[in-house]
Amino acid sequence: MQNHLWIEACRKKLVVTFVDDEGHIAASADLVLETACATWDPTCPSRIDKPINQVVPVSRYARPYIDHIDAVVVDRPK
Repeated sequence: MQNHLWIEACRKKLVVTFVDDEGHIAASADLVLETACATWDPTCPSRIDKPINQVVPVSRYARPYIDHIDAVVVDRPK
């Protein structure tokens, strides 16, 4: 028996977008997240608190114009 929902929680990514002062995307990055293990595993923690330590390169020309950063957790494609 195969059930893709058992490991669905393991397939997340963080999409980080740097937006400039005119509303244009200056840079973007996709970071894979370690979220959870299979739902049938009783030894798996229900919550993982782990800092994300990633460097996202931004052009030195765009950097002074960054207005804000958007971060969204989304499903990774199968």
